[in-house]
Amino acid sequence: MIKSSMDGGHMDDSIQIFEYMKDHCVPNIGTINTMLKIYGQNDMFSKAKVLFEEVKAAKSKSYATPGDGNSSVVPDAYTYNSMLEASASAQQWEYFEHVYREMIVSGYQLDQNKHLLLLVKASRAGKVENVLIYIQTMLIYMSAHGVISYKFVFQTMLAP
Repeated sequence: MIKSSMDGGHMDDSIQIFEYMKDHCVPNIGTINTMLKIYGQNDMFSKAKVLFEEVKAAKSKSYATPGDGNSSVVPDAYTYNSMLEASASAQQWEYFEHVYREMIVSGYQLDQNKHLLLLVKASRAGKVENVLIYIQTMLIYMSAHGVISYKFVFQTMLAP
């Protein structure tokens, strides 16, 4: 229902359904990822950040659901990617870097095809310390696999 509301352009309904859901059960990681996407696409970075931090805090412990069961929610690659997108959209580059580092430590890799332009945007903002290292690593991988050329990326970085 949340995704259908989102797809129909009814963001407020998506948020209300999610809030109602939290009162009755523990949302699974798919639902949380959908909400991170909704928040990120609708200038609600602070809500996305709070939800992301709640998920990280809950990942190491199980907690009781309203039905007296136990559940734990563990961030996955989509969780990190959604938070990276929300951070970039809000130009929260310090938090972007923080999420990126946590993502790597957790064993996930940045989706090079999808997020290269986010890193380029971050480098233009001058807010991410190691963005050139991230880009270089991705370029080597992508070039080796014939995905994209160095020329394209550097032209994109240097464009106004």
